[in-house]
Amino acid sequence: MPWECIHVDFAGPIFEHMFLLIIDSHSNWLEVYPMKVTTTKKTIEFLRDSFSRFGLPRVLVSDNGSQFTSYEFQRFMQSKGIKHKTSAPFRPSSNGQAECYVATLKQSLKVMQKYESSIQQKLSIFLLQHRKAPNATTTHSPATLFLKGEIRTRMDLLLPELKSKVQDRIRKGVSEIRDRKFDIGDWVALRVYGAANSKWKFGKIVNRDGALYYTVEVQGTLVRRHLDQIRPVGDQVLENYVIPNVHRRFPATDVRKSNSNL
Repeated sequence: MPWECIHVDFAGPIFEHMFLLIIDSHSNWLEVYPMKVTTTKKTIEFLRDSFSRFGLPRVLVSDNGSQFTSYEFQRFMQSKGIKHKTSAPFRPSSNGQAECYVATLKQSLKVMQKYESSIQQKLSIFLLQHRKAPNATTTHSPATLFLKGEIRTRMDLLLPELKSKVQDRIRKGVSEIRDRKFDIGDWVALRVYGAANSKWKFGKIVNRDGALYYTVEVQGTLVRRHLDQIRPVGDQVLENYVIPNVHRRFPATDVRKSNSNL
């Protein structure tokens, strides 16, 4: 059921703002609140706002940030009858659903940096697109699962034939990502970041982290990549060979980095 379990996390700083993300684990419906300061008091204030519109969840999942481990926050959870679960220490990936959207929000807002609009306008555009688009895991849009129906956007003003073609193309892309899977030990090509011009290199799958993430060993270093950042290759490859650049859609996250670096 929607809103029974939610994941929360912070993203930023972006445009001199921090952001509180609230994700419904059933539908991937996303709520985002811009924040100047990420105090426990402000976090509770925005959670109260979301609860006033959608009701009280049964479970809230967060990392071990001080805002979520404070006595004030624990008392707030208890007063609302909400079970609070935290990710294991040094394992922020256990709150992976929130991590994924932290990275997506960060990338999307930076892409819109060149546009002359307020941070709230940029955020509204991002949220509308996110809620309308089919999800790679569920194959349905967050709006369909959360609101039990689609939301109306400017795409609905297009000719029906064109709208249908666009939606079919989106569904096809989502299906291709969802069906792509790797096994432990598989050699893959993946994006390696850190330099001005990021490259694609070869690595070996060592672990699967949920539905969309994998841990890959690249020349003795463990990195974590989204499924869409990984490409299958043959069984025999040169580990230190660099392959040409390929378009990327998701930012990378090193296994040893935490959300505090985002």
